[in-house]
Amino acid sequence: MNLHLKDKPKLKPELKPRLKPELKLKLKSRLKPELKPKLKPKLKPKSKTVCMFVYNSFENDSRVLKEACTLVEAGYQVHIIALWRKGLARLEKQHNILIHRLDNIPIHIRLIGQKKLERLKKLVYGQPMPVPAAKSVADPASNTTTDPATEPDPAFDPSAKAINNPGAGTKKGGTSDFKSYQKTRLSFIKFLASTIKKILFYSNFYIETAKYLKKKKIKADVYHCHDLNTLYIGQKLAKKHKACLVYDSHELYVYRNRPYIPPKIFHKKEEAFERKYIQRADAVITVSKSIAGYMEKKYNIDKPHLIMNAPKKNKAPEEIQYSLRKELNLNDNQKLLLYSGGITFSRGLDRVIESLTEMEDIFFVMMGYGQEGFKNYLKAVAVNHGVSHRVAFYGPVPSEKVTAWTASADLGIAPIENVCLSYYYCAPNKIFEYIQGGLPVVASNFPDLKNIVEKNNIGLTCDISDPKEIAKAVDRVFNKYTTYLNNVKKIQNRYCWENEEIKLMELYKDLFAGK
Repeated sequence: MNLHLKDKPKLKPELKPRLKPELKLKLKSRLKPELKPKLKPKLKPKSKTVCMFVYNSFENDSRVLKEACTLVEAGYQVHIIALWRKGLARLEKQHNILIHRLDNIPIHIRLIGQKKLERLKKLVYGQPMPVPAAKSVADPASNTTTDPATEPDPAFDPSAKAINNPGAGTKKGGTSDFKSYQKTRLSFIKFLASTIKKILFYSNFYIETAKYLKKKKIKADVYHCHDLNTLYIGQKLAKKHKACLVYDSHELYVYRNRPYIPPKIFHKKEEAFERKYIQRADAVITVSKSIAGYMEKKYNIDKPHLIMNAPKKNKAPEEIQYSLRKELNLNDNQKLLLYSGGITFSRGLDRVIESLTEMEDIFFVMMGYGQEGFKNYLKAVAVNHGVSHRVAFYGPVPSEKVTAWTASADLGIAPIENVCLSYYYCAPNKIFEYIQGGLPVVASNFPDLKNIVEKNNIGLTCDISDPKEIAKAVDRVFNKYTTYLNNVKKIQNRYCWENEEIKLMELYKDLFAGK
């Protein structure tokens, strides 16, 4: 008889015999060969990602490069977001740092065009730099076909280094046709137009940066903002991704040097902006003791971390390879006075040139980048005072080679003018470059400069606005040259990036403490 499935009798499941543990092991060993237990691979902890922001094309920013290299060496992945300009790579890798350069074309340029914008800039600022009428004082080796605002000057031919045409650029009777650069106040309409233009540029940069990082799926553990003009986008992204925020103020930004005098209310607005967003930073960094103290009191924050803009230690063999004296064809009797840095207004360079009339056998070289208009002004100053044969321009040179070139001079000068609070509180990298180059220093009599130069007895400070005072200071340093030179050597191991980067690494370590 056939039974339906449901009518089939249920069978009891077969019971497996229970084996003793010892028998189990023996049975397993017979069935399977003995295998070594698998070890889990030791995975390295995921490296942290740092996203830095700079509002420039990141070509000669030695401080940002040093900080980024230090972080890469410590195992961080570092991205730098910068501005793109013609001639530069949009995506570039330097020292294992990824540099992303973005277009920044705000809506008003798209609507009115670049040419009309240039006319607007002339309307707002007028003639930004004094330029002598005579073109014959221009350096014959300079490339006049390039835009001086975007293209660096090539190194000059040694035979053309000195300003060797004493008659050029002068009127009959020997009076030079130039005027000293003076800051002026903009009218309300011009200032408003200028401010709106800047806001449009900054806003577009912030928008493009956020879009780009989202598209490339770049999320950072730390957003590191260099100067106030990048702090807004940094804090916005840090908040969005629950990341750390670092504000790196390279100067007293609100009271920085500008080509015009802004209204007082503008300073208050900028201060309010900085106060709002600096409070959101997990760490604040700056470059001098005075600026750190000012920010602490002004914004009621913990004292910012002091990371000075010192270069790496100079290597002795490089001193032989790079010689300004050789490039300038100077004889051994001439003393070489060096200015290293940006060749621009409010750096006291015209005063130093004037001071040469009070000194014999001093040759003054300015090593760095400068716009042709202002360089022509300085050439005219030299011509007017009859010292054009003792003044030269050189460079710019790569940032990592600055101290090597510096070492071939005899004395370094930092003639910063007291035109803004940021300059008064400065501790510029040129001071540390002179120290690493083994040069005594003459500098402006400002608090932090005095603290470095006179406290360590490596030179003198003076009233930089008076050419005679500059000449006196230079003469006094050369009179005690050996003493100052020996003192410089004693402090070279103190003022170097190898010490400053330790502070940076401790700061970053503290950011992730307990996380």
